[in-house]
Amino acid sequence: LLSFSLGLGVPFLLVGLGVGGLLRRLAVLQRHYRAVALASGGTLVGIGLLLISGLWVRMIAPLLRLVNGFEPPI
Repeated sequence: LLSFSLGLGVPFLLVGLGVGGLLRRLAVLQRHYRAVALASGGTLVGIGLLLISGLWVRMIAPLLRLVNGFEPPI
């Protein structure tokens, strides 16, 4: 259980530690952080409303039909 927990948790911790450095390097995101955050939040709220209303299923149904028969070649 310990090995499983470490194997699952360590990658997330490493990504979390690396995000700060990545944001420092991406000056574009820093300059426009508020706009990116608002757009991301708006997208999440929009998808949430679509899920609650049931419209999400109607929008995604064509995509699901498209990939329904897909089988990986391996």
